[in-house]
Amino acid sequence: MQKDFDTWNEEKKIINIRQDTTSLFFEEREIWWCRCGLNVGYEQDGKGVDFLRPVLVIRKLSPNTFYGLPLTLKTKKHKYLISCPAHDAVIRQVALSQMKSLDIRRLHERMTLVTEETFKEIRKAVRELF
Repeated sequence: MQKDFDTWNEEKKIINIRQDTTSLFFEEREIWWCRCGLNVGYEQDGKGVDFLRPVLVIRKLSPNTFYGLPLTLKTKKHKYLISCPAHDAVIRQVALSQMKSLDIRRLHERMTLVTEETFKEIRKAVRELF
């Protein structure tokens, strides 16, 4: 499949100059729609015209940056995919192998929150990667 990197690059320029982030507050355990864009090879892409993908905030680094784990609705058995039930009752999986440092300007809309128990399991699995 041919990817339209030119369209994503134009969108990324707009995201980069975004100034309306002062009203955005994010916390660990939250799932947000995030503008993940188009990426290379097997890296997780965003979907649709806004290149969005759900992302779990795994670690807040500053008021403007965080480590995020992209989520998928596909359920497969794989050592780097972990079930991630949330308060909205949608079953997703986090892709541990796709953890990424992200800027607040990529955030679009807060979706839901994962349970504390689930979050502890995911954090443990991330630590075990390293």
